[in-house]
Amino acid sequence: MQLLHKFKGSITKQTLALCLILVLSLGAMIYYGSQKEGYHIDELYSYGLANSEYLPFMHFGVSGYDVKDWMLEYGAGESLADLFRNLFRDFRILQECDFDWQSSEIYRKYLIAQANSSDTYTTTWVPGSDYQDYLQVSDSNTFNYASVYYNQRGDVHPPLFYLFLHTTCSIFRGGFSKWQGMVNNFLFLCLTLLVLFHMVKQYLGGREAAYGTLLAYFLSCGFLSTAVFLRMYALLTLTVVLCTDLHLALAARDYRLDRKLVRRLILSLLAGYMTQYYFVLFAIGLALVTCIRMILLRKWKPLLSYLLTLVGAAAIGIVLWPFSIKHVFQGYRGR
Repeated sequence: MQLLHKFKGSITKQTLALCLILVLSLGAMIYYGSQKEGYHIDELYSYGLANSEYLPFMHFGVSGYDVKDWMLEYGAGESLADLFRNLFRDFRILQECDFDWQSSEIYRKYLIAQANSSDTYTTTWVPGSDYQDYLQVSDSNTFNYASVYYNQRGDVHPPLFYLFLHTTCSIFRGGFSKWQGMVNNFLFLCLTLLVLFHMVKQYLGGREAAYGTLLAYFLSCGFLSTAVFLRMYALLTLTVVLCTDLHLALAARDYRLDRKLVRRLILSLLAGYMTQYYFVLFAIGLALVTCIRMILLRKWKPLLSYLLTLVGAAAIGIVLWPFSIKHVFQGYRGR
């Protein structure tokens, strides 16, 4: 009983100390967030790409027909019923032209819509309402994840961060606010602190080292800059720390993989890949170190399971987001 009471007391103190650090870090983030004035152009693109309806960038095409109109006519429509209705009609149109996509009216109108939506140059005055429409979620465009997915295809980043931002803006709609983006950053960084605490406590020095690490991190310029910069780097930080924690767990259990750990590894790798392509460089380095260590320890069967896990995560990622191939190997981001 005395041992159980001591254990409960230790857990309570640990929980209280961790909660205190989280509260202090949240207070620091809110304080510095309230001081934020002005935006980097990429921060504005975060909102535009997340919230503009089938329009990655501001456009000033002479034709009134754009990708939004095309999606209403041939794509997702405005409801699930519209989607299936469009699919049946698209099938009939393609059937009439022997499924020759490029000779169909669907494709011809798509080219018009794409050309118009890509026209970002203008010599005329643009009213502020046009920019507000680009940055904000309209009442008819809430939780429109198909639009976010489409917009990111035309950008150079994966869509996960923008899906989160669009969700927050859809919940707290009614205008443009820096807090819509920062609330996500605050959540991601608080989760990062929790994972970081677990990682350091379990594998890198114990509880006292974990407290010190958290204090040093949340008081750093890097932490606070990440919190107030309205881009995907808070989410990227979370995925990097989470993936590292899982690899340390794998090493601690002598590289034995079970289904639970495989699922967690795949999900963490997918989350990182769907957040920022730079994560892939980190994951490759981490995987290389892990594989070399397995080879040195002659862990052949775990090595095969680990490699299959990596291949599985990569395959799922490509299926979910195949546009990474074009972004990385053909776009300026890849170069």
